[in-house]
Amino acid sequence: MADQEQQSEYLNVLIWLETASEAQIIGALHLATGQVRTDIESGIKALMESDRPALARVFTDLVPQAVSLGQLGETHHELRCALREVAQATLASNVDQQGTPAGYWRAVRVLRKLYESGQIRPPQYQLLTDELHTRVNVTKEVGLWV
Repeated sequence: MADQEQQSEYLNVLIWLETASEAQIIGALHLATGQVRTDIESGIKALMESDRPALARVFTDLVPQAVSLGQLGETHHELRCALREVAQATLASNVDQQGTPAGYWRAVRVLRKLYESGQIRPPQYQLLTDELHTRVNVTKEVGLWV
């Protein structure tokens, strides 16, 4: 009976997490202890893999096997080349009409291909595309590839 009760409580947490705002989840996680905290963390991880990959932006410490663009570029030649092209284009102000540096969309396509092939998970994809976008914007503002 205790297992059924725990499963029921976990399902209630999952249902709540599906519609809760990020601020509500942060607050609940901050106050939670013990099994409730474990259930919330497990629920966040599950939702990052399915309906709410954007939760990875807020709960980066819960992303399994988080990796940076630089780390991934070390093992994926095509991504490394695309990132190099983005860096060079950004520094040389080689951008399209929207201000996007050459190679940016190539890098996005490589990340998408890695995601679709299962080599990176939804939360990892979310963080990597965010990192790419941030790098391009920081470079435009500061003038150097971070």
